[in-house]
Amino acid sequence: MQLSGRCSKNTGKSAGSKNFVIRYFPAGGGFNNTRVKILQVNQTVRKFHAGEKIIYLPVGHYFLEDDGSISRIIMPDFLHIFPFAYEIRATQIEPTIAALLDDKSKSPDSSD
Repeated sequence: MQLSGRCSKNTGKSAGSKNFVIRYFPAGGGFNNTRVKILQVNQTVRKFHAGEKIIYLPVGHYFLEDDGSISRIIMPDFLHIFPFAYEIRATQIEPTIAALLDDKSKSPDSSD
């Protein structure tokens, strides 16, 4: 199923549901054909950001060096992130999740 269909199906199941679309990570030590394809996918995925229901979180750029390369410390095989890199990703998405949870706790239909 294409992403647009999946997001529509998921948001239609519950009035309060949210979809997080996290940007694909870059791959390869430097700029290459795989990165071009990933950039194209990310540009398409970015269009699905709809604020309330579908939230696009671009976090891949936090894994890049200033020159666009990827350090082997972050991605030893240039494809899979090292465990501590998940902390980088978590640090970037946590404020969005916290804000959504805070909004939900303040909604009139929440039970405190």
